[in-house]
Amino acid sequence: MKLAILAAGLGSRFGGVKQLASVGQAGETLLEYNIYNALEAGFDSIVFLIRKDIEEDFTAHILSRLPENLPFEMAFQSADAAVPESLVATLGTIGRTKPWGTGHALLCARPFLEDGPFAVMNADDFYGKSGFAAVHDFLAANRSGGWKAGEAARFCLPGYRLGGVVSPAGPVSRAICTTDASGRLL
Repeated sequence: MKLAILAAGLGSRFGGVKQLASVGQAGETLLEYNIYNALEAGFDSIVFLIRKDIEEDFTAHILSRLPENLPFEMAFQSADAAVPESLVATLGTIGRTKPWGTGHALLCARPFLEDGPFAVMNADDFYGKSGFAAVHDFLAANRSGGWKAGEAARFCLPGYRLGGVVSPAGPVSRAICTTDASGRLL
């Protein structure tokens, strides 16, 4: 089962490429810890979504440290990638260089995600082994045919207590998710 890793963020508030920042004693990144936990939970291939301008550093700091037998694919996000042709001229006139966000990122990675169930994670968040296991187990039990299958897709979202994900170092954006009686996200 595939894991799509969104690693195209600019790190503007952080002051650099956050997804490549070392946090471990041997220079491991948060992303490496997540990949290890995802593999332990049963994910078996990865789609990395990055910006073209960080490809060389990403290859040196992340790809070179992956297990040799781990299949992976690369997708790239840019302001005009995966944007409908009818909007390209309009969007180009406003001079946008920043990525459009999570939805746009997934559209850029879509060609690699059409053949079966997949999970999505941000490269600069930590999910823990139990988070990956819960998502993997849900997707394995509710297999849909992928993005193109034409059948109703099944989705899930691992939840975390808000107090455990708010940083004492400053403000961060977090969502409070609520479901209806049928378990659908409101």
